[in-house]
Amino acid sequence: MIMSFHLILNYHDFYESAKGKYLKIYPKAKKFLKIIEDNVNNDKEFHDILGKNIIIVGDIINKIETEFHLMYPKDYAKYWKWTSYYDYLLPKEDVQNLLLIDNYKDFVNYIISII
Repeated sequence: MIMSFHLILNYHDFYESAKGKYLKIYPKAKKFLKIIEDNVNNDKEFHDILGKNIIIVGDIINKIETEFHLMYPKDYAKYWKWTSYYDYLLPKEDVQNLLLIDNYKDFVNYIISII
């Protein structure tokens, strides 16, 4: 969960923008993201620190990482040492809209609306 977070924190403007957007969905994650931000360079076991909140924090980090991959596919691929990169098949706007959805019913309805 935390591995590519190192890379994303180097893109401060992107990170702050994405974090603000997803904290609107997961406001309780704010204090836990701060813990991760402050300790990302340490080899701490975040599962122990975050406890049951690991799922919420994992969701917001996954959304931030997905958006980072969407916006910076070459840098994301380079970080993971992939030999190539790929672009999403859906338009960026649709992927970003899907990332803002926090329930399956709305997610499925959005997918149906763009088909």
